[in-house]
Amino acid sequence: MKSLRGFCTAASVAAAALAGTTSAVAQHVHGRIEVGVVLEGSLLALSVQAPLGDIVGFEHEPRDAGQKSALNEAAELLVDAGSMFAIPDAARCAVKEISISGPAFVAAALNGLPSKGSNVTIATGSADHDLDHADSHGDSLEESHGHDDGHHHDDGHHGEHRDDDDHGHDHDDHAAHDDEHDHEDHDAEEAHADVDADYTFECENTAALKAMSLLFPRGFKAVDEVVLQVITETDTRVDEVQPQGQAVTVPLS
Repeated sequence: MKSLRGFCTAASVAAAALAGTTSAVAQHVHGRIEVGVVLEGSLLALSVQAPLGDIVGFEHEPRDAGQKSALNEAAELLVDAGSMFAIPDAARCAVKEISISGPAFVAAALNGLPSKGSNVTIATGSADHDLDHADSHGDSLEESHGHDDGHHHDDGHHGEHRDDDDHGHDHDDHAAHDDEHDHEDHDAEEAHADVDADYTFECENTAALKAMSLLFPRGFKAVDEVVLQVITETDTRVDEVQPQGQAVTVPLS
């Protein structure tokens, strides 16, 4: 999950370049939400990146009616910029575009909303997989097969029946090990589900945009910390706040 993802399309190249100076690869840490704020000219670009568990309380497909309801409520919140953020009316900011990326079942819930506007784009993605571990496991498995084949070849004169038994036993072990690895990969996938949401506003009176508020900590399931990366024409900073279930005020000037 990368900080300020999508800001190249939300703001200008200059703002994206500024974002690059402060961005870093964010880790999947439950309870911590990454928020990016870029204000340049008339454009206000906001990015929210969170583990799915922090939003709905779980990171797998809904398993009962309660979880399905929680997912639908979260989807309604994510597509409603006015419920996610509070921007001063005097700034006269209008939502130009909303882009949300998440696991397939989250995308399905978002696409099924009657309230989803034509300016909302939904994508499938943002699942964090441990590919290095999978590749390493595959290599070790190949080495194991090679070692076993060589061992049977050397001991072939001891009898075909023994070789057949050992070969069958090895395949059973490998099948069980592969099955265990598949379960581990599935669990890892469930444990690393993220949602990335980008919001672009065009404001007619940015002089009135002295501050804004993040409202989503009141609606998300668990928000222990918000890491704010703020970029304006006069300021670049990173703040860390603990919302404690309350809205967070973000100064912009």
